Amino acid sequence: MSFLFCPILHSIMNHILPLFRSLLMVALFSAGNTCFSKNTTVDSLLNVVKQNRATAETYNKLAQEHWYIDIPKSKEFALKALELARQEQNMAQIGFAFNRLGTACMYLQDLDSAKIYYDKSADVFKSQEMYTAFAGATACCARIFETKFEYDSAIQKYTKALEIFEMAEKSEYYVQALMVLGGLYSKLGNFSNAQKYFDIALENKTHINDYDRITMYNKVGINYQNLGDFRHAIKYFEEAFKLCDLSDNNVARATTYVNTGNLYMAWGKKEAALEYLEKALELSNSAGIEHFRQNVLSLIADIYLDFGQLDKAKKYYNGVLDYTAESNDILNEGRAYNGLAKIYARNRQYTEAINDASKALELFKKIERPAYIANSHYFLAENHLAVLNLEKTKTHLDKAATIARKNSLKEIEAQTALLYARYNNIANEGMGSHKFYEKYISIKDSVFTKQNQELLARFQVEFDNLEKDYKLKEAENLNKLKEAELDQKKRQVAYISLISLLLLAGVFVFIVMYIRKQKANRLLFLKNKELVEKESKMQSKRDVVEIPESRQSEIIQKLKWEMEENRIHLKMDLTLYSLSKILETNSSYLSRIIQLNYNSNFSTYLNKRRIVEAQKMILDKKFAHFTIDAISHECGYKSKSTFNKAFKEITGLTPNEYKRQGTL
Repeated sequence: MSFLFCPILHSIMNHILPLFRSLLMVALFSAGNTCFSKNTTVDSLLNVVKQNRATAETYNKLAQEHWYIDIPKSKEFALKALELARQEQNMAQIGFAFNRLGTACMYLQDLDSAKIYYDKSADVFKSQEMYTAFAGATACCARIFETKFEYDSAIQKYTKALEIFEMAEKSEYYVQALMVLGGLYSKLGNFSNAQKYFDIALENKTHINDYDRITMYNKVGINYQNLGDFRHAIKYFEEAFKLCDLSDNNVARATTYVNTGNLYMAWGKKEAALEYLEKALELSNSAGIEHFRQNVLSLIADIYLDFGQLDKAKKYYNGVLDYTAESNDILNEGRAYNGLAKIYARNRQYTEAINDASKALELFKKIERPAYIANSHYFLAENHLAVLNLEKTKTHLDKAATIARKNSLKEIEAQTALLYARYNNIANEGMGSHKFYEKYISIKDSVFTKQNQELLARFQVEFDNLEKDYKLKEAENLNKLKEAELDQKKRQVAYISLISLLLLAGVFVFIVMYIRKQKANRLLFLKNKELVEKESKMQSKRDVVEIPESRQSEIIQKLKWEMEENRIHLKMDLTLYSLSKILETNSSYLSRIIQLNYNSNFSTYLNKRRIVEAQKMILDKKFAHFTIDAISHECGYKSKSTFNKAFKEITGLTPNEYKRQGTL
């Protein structure tokens, strides 16, 4: 089954993937910055602006937050950030500003400008050796190419971004880039190549969170479905369901229900498909997941139409139309009108069928879907022929044939040839109809050959799987037989061995104790030697770095002022080097001073300061509405997992455990 015409993939491409990819390319790939708590963060940042304390970083954060609120305003803030960053000569913030501008232009459909800004941000990040941000900007450029259907360029850019992520670190961004590349190859119908990227992503799944892992399992399942390997597809959907149960994520669960339903549709098991789609519909209704509802309703309606249960099909198609005004889901609105037209045609209500099919055609033209447009023209031609409107029949037939030929839609092209013959029988009393019948037979023969090849490929996959299962069972049975034989031999020699073992036991214990003693002595020696060497190295370092007490006191005072007044320890990009520049010293001095005065390295010192702030925020009622993730961001942590680890090391409790203790 072609990827582009798989019903569930219409939903993914129109709702889930655009959301995922936009957020991935914009929020995650945009220099690795994280999202902040929506309303409170905006209010806090705007308050900084009112107090005339805003920096380029402030405006960059405002630009990012307004992706979800007001895109033109986001662009305005990004321009202001760029202006301030140039005044501050802050290259990192210049790169972020270019990136924010690219995102705003992308959302505003100004793709050429978006690409220019993303290219500029990539150049800045590369010059500053900010490799994660550089990879993110490169991926954003790839997204622009993908949106413009320039898939070769998109793949080239995504591959480059992947290489940079891998060089920088194998983080969640690396895995997400693998998933995007796999998804793009799958979208292009190159399912084998897609699976290669998905397999690498699966090997590195520990880098991503549960929701991203669910998304990955769904993508892998869909790809196996397109490869005709339904057994493996089911396996990965089941893995997705397990994680859904753990995370209790309604969106993820609904997605997996829909994908499993679609798998059973492709498998020809429509009763099972209906069961999963009904579950998805129930969940989308109860959880208010709007973007699932229309697609699921359309799929259920299609099944009932195929079953010949026209009243039920009509009910579900009308259900789609009830929600389209709210969701602006043009694709499913068109599908609903198309389905209703088919119902009218089956009831010989050709005028109503033509009206609804015309509405569907106009909607499909808006979203430029060749297959749907060609199908609509064909359907209109068929209904106009039924009422003997030959002129309109010919017009729609010509359009359907042209679109089908340009887009290699062989099934539609074959059906159009057959309808041409029927039209010719009426309009020209059958003269010349034979050439259309011959064309129909020729096209159907090629389609049949291709379908047979695909079916044989699927049978081969199933056969290979069965053969693997048989060999595995055979190996298991052989192992069981060998184990039984071995147990029997063990029992036979057990009594003889027991006497020998008792005699040897004393000698063996003596040897073991002697060896352990020697090993323990050796380990003790090496440990003492290591301590002596470490002490020597520490002493050497102390001898090298000698700082006058007056200078130490001066730097400590500046450090305390920056921490207490400017709260610099809460900045997400704070490093030993950047802090030393602020304190007008060098990183070696600063590291030594922190070691001498706080008996810890810079990283431990910074974590302690941040975790103290986090403890206050968790217990402060003003921040009761903050999530743990939001608190970690406010305290300077890019990753929630890093924050949780630091909190546990310092307090002995996880943030959630600490919060619960505070409420007792």
